[in-house]
Amino acid sequence: PYTREHAEAWIASHGASRRSGVEHVFCIEYGGAVIGSIGLQRKADDAYDLGYWIGEPWWGRGFATEAVRRIVRFAVDELGAARLTAGHFADNPASGRVLEKCGFRYIGSGMAVGAARRERALHRSFELASGEGERRAATS
Repeated sequence: PYTREHAEAWIASHGASRRSGVEHVFCIEYGGAVIGSIGLQRKADDAYDLGYWIGEPWWGRGFATEAVRRIVRFAVDELGAARLTAGHFADNPASGRVLEKCGFRYIGSGMAVGAARRERALHRSFELASGEGERRAATS
């Protein structure tokens, strides 16, 4: 759903945040091609907010789940994160299932505007305390 202008602005914004050390952004690759991205943004309360996207041709193949599990380990092991937050728009329930499979728990909903949609829509919020993801993912 993103335009070229969205992509250029997103890439430009990450150069500045990398210099400040507050954000970690990674490409998701498959077969030598970039198929998505995942990242962490440090929040004021020392938690990290997780965001990701996967290109539509690769939906439903487990790439998002694998990437979220890996970045949770990175956040806990490398950054010492005690808590992670994430969310998805209600009309994208597959993204919510990814978060649940990775141990995140639903904490509430509200209206939000996404860069690609340019309109308010129902957004569902999730969180994960350090250690919860490994325990919950092991049982799912």
